[in-house]
Amino acid sequence: MSLDEPDESEPAEAEVADGSEVALRFRGVVALLGVFPALSGFDLSVGRGEVVALQGPNGAGKTTVLKVAAGLVPVQRGAVNVFGSDVTVDRRSVRRFLGYLSHTTGLYADLSVQQNVQFAVRSTGITDTATLQQRVDGALARVSLDGRLSTLGVTHLS
Repeated sequence: MSLDEPDESEPAEAEVADGSEVALRFRGVVALLGVFPALSGFDLSVGRGEVVALQGPNGAGKTTVLKVAAGLVPVQRGAVNVFGSDVTVDRRSVRRFLGYLSHTTGLYADLSVQQNVQFAVRSTGITDTATLQQRVDGALARVSLDGRLSTLGVTHLS
């Protein structure tokens, strides 16, 4: 079987073994970092609400799995689906469902908490000012950083 073709022995429906809806599915994924195959025929199914720990030695592909799921690393072969979006067709499509936070924060030290969140929300393509502000305010409130904490520089937070 080619890695480009789905395995016909697996059910096509979006369910994992326990019958829950699939949130993330990798099937026969090959991803290259330069010419190095960081993932080679990788398979994974994660149900909605399921918690998964990726463990392994340095260089095993843990970070590459996360970056592929976030649409940050292209797939050479195979299929990746995140909440119904086909990452192999449109890598940007998953940005409305998830974000990727690596070992470095990706935050701008010279911006406030609110300004960093505004930057992140704008990167999703929202241009309407009212909608943007609602999303920013909602995000800050969900993590208890609304009010006076939102004006602090991110370097002042733990």
